Amino acid sequence: MRLLVLVLCAALAACAPVAKSPEALNKTASGKATLTQMNASFLYLAAQNALKEGKVNEAIAFLTALVQKDDKAVNPRLQLAELLLMRGNSKQAIEHIETVLAQGNFDESRRPAISLLHARALATAGKKNEAIPELEKVLLAHPKHFAARLLLIRLYMGTGKMDAAHESVRQGIAEEDTLALRQLQAQLYIRDGKPQKAWDTYEAMRKMAPDDETPVMMLHDLANNMGDAAAAEKVLRDFLSGHADALRITAMLGRLLAGQKRLDEAIAVYESLAEKTHGDADILTSLGLLHYQKNDYEQAEALFRESLKTRPNAAIRFYLAAALDAGGKDKEASELYEQVDAKDPSYIEAQLRLAGMAFEQDKLKEAAERLKALIAQQPDAANAYSMLSAVRLAQEEYRLAIEETQAAMQIEKPPVRLLFNRAAAFESLKEYTMAEKALKRLLETDPEYVDGLNFLGYLYAEMGINLDEAEDMIRRALKQKPDDGYYLDSLAWVYFKRGDYAEAMATQNRAVKQAGDDPIMHDHLGDILWKNNKPDEARQAWQRAIGFKHKEPERLQRKISEGL
Repeated sequence: MRLLVLVLCAALAACAPVAKSPEALNKTASGKATLTQMNASFLYLAAQNALKEGKVNEAIAFLTALVQKDDKAVNPRLQLAELLLMRGNSKQAIEHIETVLAQGNFDESRRPAISLLHARALATAGKKNEAIPELEKVLLAHPKHFAARLLLIRLYMGTGKMDAAHESVRQGIAEEDTLALRQLQAQLYIRDGKPQKAWDTYEAMRKMAPDDETPVMMLHDLANNMGDAAAAEKVLRDFLSGHADALRITAMLGRLLAGQKRLDEAIAVYESLAEKTHGDADILTSLGLLHYQKNDYEQAEALFRESLKTRPNAAIRFYLAAALDAGGKDKEASELYEQVDAKDPSYIEAQLRLAGMAFEQDKLKEAAERLKALIAQQPDAANAYSMLSAVRLAQEEYRLAIEETQAAMQIEKPPVRLLFNRAAAFESLKEYTMAEKALKRLLETDPEYVDGLNFLGYLYAEMGINLDEAEDMIRRALKQKPDDGYYLDSLAWVYFKRGDYAEAMATQNRAVKQAGDDPIMHDHLGDILWKNNKPDEARQAWQRAIGFKHKEPERLQRKISEGL
């Protein structure tokens, strides 16, 4: 009966209503008699009824009164200790348990259970080294005491006594081989840096319980941590071949495939899950996100709408808005984005999407105002600074781009795009040293950010310094994008500044083929042609740069008239 009551208590604790304080409970309805004046049997019965109703605080008050009335009441005191421990009051729990142990007025057969409760309370209070001897005594007398052994092993692990933990696991397995002990053994091997031994242990678990999903999930996680995605997939597929209705394992396979961008295979898995779960909202949402990644926005939209029918929450509405946005249905998308509450986790992203939509529609002032308002509300919204800098670059408000995003430089890792945009603003103002500083910080954050590599290489070429380093960075960028016209233009400019005009000419011709309407490229091409003794072609290139809306037409006109 006591165990039943405690289980009921644990189940109801999370949803217990606000209880009266012990002081308030210490009075009857008439306000005259105190709890300590009541009969002990009545108090015990009242405590059990309170537990049944989920009123844990009231039960504690009744039991506290009972043990004050009857100092030697063993069962009520131990039950009180359990409840106090559950409420996080380990200090008082320990006091009650130690009172029972000191009095010793209990059947000796109960000592292991009381000692285990004592050890639990000590461990919860952070006294692990005091809990360990208590459990060791229990196991010395009762080596098959499974709960005591599990707790002891965990305490050994928590205090770094790995050899003792291994030995206790071995002793436990010798007494009775269980999945829980094998799982702890595998965890020990993982902590020892012996993944293969952990793998063998999980395999043993799988043989012990071929229908249990737990060993399969553990093997999957271990394979992933070992970087063996193929083994992780095989484990799941092998289990599913004999357990087609194992929904959790099927979902894990779907997530694995989605993580590998095998979208069609992932969609097939989630479609089977949707059928087996009769359209579960979480499954439909995951399926919608997969279709979104495939740019199948119409199908994603339909799935999100279906999911919303059974689970109308903010996250799914946001996904629906994103699908509508990507599918060109701006009006409905913006209405849904506007509905996202400021307290919702997707609020920042919704505001960024709204600003992005305004940006795409060339409503730059509207975009800027929305982003500034977002930053005022959320000063750490790093991506808002990034987009605001992009808006200011589009408006050619370079100084404003720098000033409005200066606060974001206090963020530990600002977005690389923000650093790139600030560098672009500095470069446009011909503040090359500051541009270099921003790009170096960018590359410290992401050493292989190709646009950053190219930009810093080009900046060095423009300044006529560090040309070998500039060439190395640009070539690293070209390894990832070998036909990028802008990167080729940067490389050509390095050759030009080095005086290698023939190589500059060959490279710049390739660049122009890739991005032939860029005015800067034709400006550079003109300079390179001039140095290759082709003045007429050079003037034609400069004239084309003017035609492509170069920002300095007067300078180009002087070159057309006077040459370099």
